[in-house]
Amino acid sequence: MEGCWKLTAVAVLCLYWAPIWGFAAEKQLRFGKNGEFKILQVADMHFADGKTTPCEDVLPSQVASCSDLNTTAFVRRMILVEKPHLIVFTGDNIFGFDATDAAKSLNAAFAPAISSNIPWAAVLGNHDQESTLSREGVMKHIVGLKNTLARVNPAEAHIIDGFGNYNIEVGGAEGSGFQNKSVLNLYFLDSGDYSTVSSIPGYGWIKPSQQLWFERTSAKLRRTYMNKPVAQKGPAPGLAYFHIPLPEFASFDSTNFTGVRQEGISSASVNSGFFTTMVAAGDVKAAFTGHDHLNDFCGKLNNIQLCYAGGFGYHAYGKAGWARRARVVVANLEKTERGGWGAVKSIKTWKRLDDKHLTAIDGQVLWSKTSTGLALIRTLSAQDRLTSYYPNSYNWFNKQIVHDPFQPVKVIMVQTNSYDKKDTKEAGSIGQERSVEVGESRRRQTFNRNSLRHRRVGILWAYLNFGNKERNKERKPKKEDREMKECWKLTTVALLCLYWVPIGGFAVEQQQLRFGKNGEFKILQVADMHFANGKTTPCEDVLPSQAASCSDLNTTAFVRRMILAEKPHLIVFTGDNIFGSDATDAAKSLNAAFAPAISSNIPWAAVLGNHDQESTLSREGVMKHIVGLKNTLARVNPVEPHIIDGFGNYNIEVGGAEGSGFQNKSVLNLYFLDSGDYSTVSSIPGYGWIKPSQQLWFERTSAKLQRTYMDKPEAQKGPAPGLAYFHIPLPEFASFDSTNFTGVRQEGISSASVNSGFFTTMVAAGDVKAAFTGHDHLNDFCGKLNNIQLCYAGGFGYHAYGKAGWARRARVVVANLEKTEKGGWGAVKSIKTWKRLDDKHLTAIDGQVLWSKTSACKVS
Repeated sequence: MEGCWKLTAVAVLCLYWAPIWGFAAEKQLRFGKNGEFKILQVADMHFADGKTTPCEDVLPSQVASCSDLNTTAFVRRMILVEKPHLIVFTGDNIFGFDATDAAKSLNAAFAPAISSNIPWAAVLGNHDQESTLSREGVMKHIVGLKNTLARVNPAEAHIIDGFGNYNIEVGGAEGSGFQNKSVLNLYFLDSGDYSTVSSIPGYGWIKPSQQLWFERTSAKLRRTYMNKPVAQKGPAPGLAYFHIPLPEFASFDSTNFTGVRQEGISSASVNSGFFTTMVAAGDVKAAFTGHDHLNDFCGKLNNIQLCYAGGFGYHAYGKAGWARRARVVVANLEKTERGGWGAVKSIKTWKRLDDKHLTAIDGQVLWSKTSTGLALIRTLSAQDRLTSYYPNSYNWFNKQIVHDPFQPVKVIMVQTNSYDKKDTKEAGSIGQERSVEVGESRRRQTFNRNSLRHRRVGILWAYLNFGNKERNKERKPKKEDREMKECWKLTTVALLCLYWVPIGGFAVEQQQLRFGKNGEFKILQVADMHFANGKTTPCEDVLPSQAASCSDLNTTAFVRRMILAEKPHLIVFTGDNIFGSDATDAAKSLNAAFAPAISSNIPWAAVLGNHDQESTLSREGVMKHIVGLKNTLARVNPVEPHIIDGFGNYNIEVGGAEGSGFQNKSVLNLYFLDSGDYSTVSSIPGYGWIKPSQQLWFERTSAKLQRTYMDKPEAQKGPAPGLAYFHIPLPEFASFDSTNFTGVRQEGISSASVNSGFFTTMVAAGDVKAAFTGHDHLNDFCGKLNNIQLCYAGGFGYHAYGKAGWARRARVVVANLEKTEKGGWGAVKSIKTWKRLDDKHLTAIDGQVLWSKTSACKVS
């Protein structure tokens, strides 16, 4: 049996460590002997039925003889004159409405590329699927054509939105030290067609699953490039191709781009956060789109060039007399000291017009290694201060960000022209050094749970078949035969156990929350306690008469008063629970800060702010300490994803009233996310944000909860309402003024300086009715945007900055159940909120209905 145990162990280890996905077989692209790699971008061919398809927006003299064949001729001319190494078609390759047969139209549209024997790639636009093939069908047809490097989707991503997400690696020059490295990385993404979310009009966008794939692919390529042989100090440059432009394309005017802008930016009506994801990845130097045919400019934002190609196709709308055009991009290698070819030195671009001479225009350098080398040591000027992002807010900035942007660096925060105590407090580590990580951050290798299981099935099947064959190959003596039989049973059980075990380990069941017998569930939100050392910690921004006797104990007393007055079912602490810079011992400060909740025996939850980790515990350490405290429902992270950014991402389900038909369903879903502390990306100043990995977890958790809620028993027509809690407000909080919110706004919205896209992700999920934050202590309003209430709690803690004479406050949220026809409790009927002030009477103010089932039905 000793051999059996060895066999079992080997089988289990092989299954565990088996690659989650196979290697993609594709033609290897590489730089030429002249150290050059050239890409031809063709945008918006809008091909239909060939010769019978008329041209749009051409001169009267061109109309009679103009058709799709003019588009074909233009492609051929561009191939002949430029001799590209790769041709990229960036969507709306065919115009589905006018294409009688999608397959034939696709074949004809790509025919010049196919016949040239030049490798080519393509992504989808918003019109490609409007003929006789679905969106997936179009991409599958493209992938089946000759010489294409396009893929339907990456093999490693078991579940990913859209069709046509993949990457292509371009190797260094043959014979050089870089011949086995990808020195130029090309990313292709499906930007969708149209929104499928009723409250979001317009075009589609790049989803969290795609962004996470991009982020992890970029990180993997970076590691490979920066490892031996010929280890590099930074990532290889990358280029991204997709169809629909990002909202950030609207950031330019004629003074800061090259080319023309003759129409609006037809991006999605919401921000997906993909621009932020590209900036954070650190390798993408330019992104290329089509879609808006009359725009052909390139503009630089956060060190990324955002470029249109300009309209190419003759059946696409255009402008009579304004020539159709194509964009060419050329990457050039640098010469090494020994005279060979090295890494990429520069990336240039120009456009060619479809005129007699194929006139080249608007030549420009998109990126050069020399200029970015200087950018790695970045000193921010006064103009870079965060005040440019946060009106009426922080006059502090990163004085110096030095060294390789993918290694830990020191960031020294300094204060300039501060006008109130908030500037000092919010800078966190003013006058001190704070170690942060840039680029890769705390990212680790990960597995996709579903793809892992999918892969394991095949291995398990092959292994068990091998066992059967081995047993039948020759007869054993009876005793050995029995032992071998038991061995295979044991091995099978071990493999099946490994197959079914969650990748992250087993989850400990959390305490079941549910609505009370009165059909109510009440949540107390406590934001920004800023607790430090208790009695010895002074208060900030209180009246002179209060200063002498005021300390952290006033914060503790306020928590206790709120618990006694409201008797909540759950207490939620939304970050900056302690003020790390002043807390001598983080663990003791955390214990004292949460003591009122712990002693009340009421379940409680918490997320982290930007100050919690500034004492004696790391960010992870703080969250682990919180999770170890009594009565908490907080978790360090969800079990399901093997990796997720941040600490304190989890959800809590609130069951229906006991004895009702909903007692075994979650009728109210609570989401908790880590919004980070400070940006670790040198070109993005200010605060952190919710990353794609967190958004994807939220998206999939929401979808799972919705499926359960809408299944039997008591199947519902729509999702259960959800509430989201995190610390740092989203940029969308700046969408309101005094005419469309309840409460007060007395300071700027101190969100991240970039848009993470999380608001879009919440809207698309469809279940979140309100999101609650802290961070900006002098704001306490709720405003409704895209059917989601965005709410501040208002400053709670006495060691936090505030406003003398403006009472500290807390927010209360109450969800109420509806009555069924039989008189029992049903689903959630409404969600209401109010705030209480820390005055003599705990005065309740600003009562409002955040959501009601009736009004939601009317909206839909």
